Order: sequence, then C-alpha cells, then structure tokens
Amino acid sequence: LEWWARENFYLSAESSYVEQSWTPWPFQRAMMAVMSNDDVRFVDIKKSARVGYTKILLAFIGYNAEHRRRNQALWQPTDDDAEDFVKSELEPMLRDVEVMRSVFPSYLQRHKDNTLQQKKFIGSMLRVRGGKAAKNYRRISIDVALLDELDAFDNDVEKEGAPDFLAGKRLEGATFPKLIAGSTPKLKGFSLIDRRFDQADERFTFHVACPQCDVLHPLTWGGKDEPHGFKFERDEAGALLGVYHLCPHCTFPMRQGDYLNVAEAGVWVNQRGDIWLTNEGRFTTPTGEPLPAPEHVGLHVWTSYSPTVTWLSIAHDFFAAYAKQQEGDDSLMKAFTNTTRGEAWEGEI
Repeated sequence: LEWWARENFYLSAESSYVEQSWTPWPFQRAMMAVMSNDDVRFVDIKKSARVGYTKILLAFIGYNAEHRRRNQALWQPTDDDAEDFVKSELEPMLRDVEVMRSVFPSYLQRHKDNTLQQKKFIGSMLRVRGGKAAKNYRRISIDVALLDELDAFDNDVEKEGAPDFLAGKRLEGATFPKLIAGSTPKLKGFSLIDRRFDQADERFTFHVACPQCDVLHPLTWGGKDEPHGFKFERDEAGALLGVYHLCPHCTFPMRQGDYLNVAEAGVWVNQRGDIWLTNEGRFTTPTGEPLPAPEHVGLHVWTSYSPTVTWLSIAHDFFAAYAKQQEGDDSLMKAFTNTTRGEAWEGEI
C-alpha cells in the first residue's frame, strides 16, 4: 500500500489544506502496511483527530480497487455521513488520482456504476453505506469491510447485532477477508473501538528512541505527578512558555523538534514489548528475528505524533479544557480526551 500511495496518491483540494502529492508520516507507514497484509484479518485503529486516518483509508480503497481488484464496502455512522464522505473525500480522490481512471472509466459520468452508494470499478465494486439501518448490511459479498468512526454507530443496529459483527458477516467466503475499524473513542464502557482494541491479539503503540539514552518509548500524556509524558514550562506570571516530553527511562526532556528528528526510525511495539512492527510492516522480535503476523492487530495513535500539530497548541487546548472543568463544565475536557488523546471519556456524559 505504501509504495502505491507514494506513486499514485494525491491530496485533493476539497479535503486537504494543501493540494499536493502525498508522503506518509513515519507512524503511518506501518499502519498502511498492516492494513494491506493479507495475514492480518482484523485491524482496529483507536485514534485521535489529526493523525491522517481518512487519507490512509482513501489510499487503501484506491489500492484495493486499482491494484488488487477486491470488492469493498465502507460504512459511515449515518447515511448523511456516507453521502458527505463520497462527495468530499472519495469522489475528489477518484478524480485526482490518475491511475484510478484505468479501472473507473465512468468517473465523470452520471451512470448507475457511479452513484453516491456504489462505485463499480473494472474487476471490483465499492459500496458506501450508512451504518444505522440493518438493511445496509444485507445482500453484500465483499473482501474488505471498512468501518469509519465506529463509536458513532449504534451499539446494536435495529436489534440485529453490533455493526462490526454485521459487517464481518459480509466477508464470509472471501479468500483474504479483511475488516478494518477506525474511530475516535467516546464513552468508556460503551466504546465499540475500545472493545475491539481490547480483543486484539496484539496491541501496539508507536515508539521513538530517546535522544539521550536511546531507549524506545511511546509518547504518553502522563500527568502532573507522573514520571513520564508531557510537562509544561511557565514564566513567573504563569504563562505557558514551552512543552517537553519526559523520557520514562532517563528523564531527558525531549522537545517536539527532537521527536521529529527521531520519528523516522520509530517502530510500533506491542504492550509486552516483545513484538515489533516495523515501518515496512514486518513483525519481528526486538532483535530482528521474524515473527508470524497476528490475525487481529490493534493500533493506538494520538495527536502528539502528528507533525502538523504543535505540542504547545495541545497544551493550550488542555489548559482551556481544565479551566472550564474547574467551573463545572466537562465538555471541553471530554472533547480533549476523545479527539486529542484518543482515549475514551470516563467521566459523566
């Protein structure tokens, strides 16, 4: 997938700040590799906003249609979400990624093969549906099932089952079945992406080497009294001056520039620390011996990894949310927890 995206993918004006060809960020490379790995049947991406997931999803759709010729279905939370995705994301991609024209000759035509609900390619079909109606999961036989913003779906679709279960049933009979679910988590205890992530055979976070001690560690939020994670510098008046990330091994204060310098050599590491997922998509031991791919992989990534979001802006957002919380309003802190940290909210609704 990565080589296909580097060669062909394009950021369209309708869905990007800058219209240009696309180079994946370091942490995105293994995400793309595991999505296109036929040995991995389930991929669950628990994420924040601003980590480029929608662009990866679009590239994966194009790759499956043009290179692999596999039938796909994408479910968005509602019919309106599905229609908006097609208009603002999918159709600009089909227009601007030139290689897609070889398998989608009707991209400029009003045709039954080119509607808001389906795109018929040469050799495969993509269906796009809203996820709240049970009928939208029926009469579909596919190789690839995609669920976007899973936590915005109903946990039980018209009393017929969870949306990921209903989507997964459409894969029965596929030679290389693949189900990918990505979402910002919402409420603890009710989060569908949390449940799927917790059920994964292996759960990974992206680790980078400390510039001082060279030991790998993930970027964590930490906390005021935690010996790791984000810490804040203030002037005498209390104004926020800077942000650094405390290494859990040697307490080196890593700045965002330090992180960006070492990110290219980063690696995804499972919770036990005994499996690495490299940028090339290989599963190995920490010393490089190859390992079989898990069938079900969970990945967690949050805003601090994005090179387009400053750590200082993350800190400002947190303290704005904290100030509101001190006044009895949890709404900003809930949004910060969900959309910046990529974690489920454990407080009251």
